Amino acid sequence: MQQQVIQQFSYVCLNDEKTLERYDKAITINGLVKNRNRHEKDDRQGGNDAGRYVMGWNNERKKRRSLRTGIN
Repeated sequence: MQQQVIQQFSYVCLNDEKTLERYDKAITINGLVKNRNRHEKDDRQGGNDAGRYVMGWNNERKKRRSLRTGIN
């Protein structure tokens, strides 16, 4: 499983798109994703909000924070 995650999600994280062409797989802080020859832009509201994502399998901390702040 570790190798599969490395192969599928080994993106270089960049501050902007100026050096995007140097990498096969990269993502910018503004949501521009390059996967070899394809570029995608995620313009959804709150895309950089860490509260919308769970890293790993356990979301207990996120659920507790949501209950404290009243966010569903």
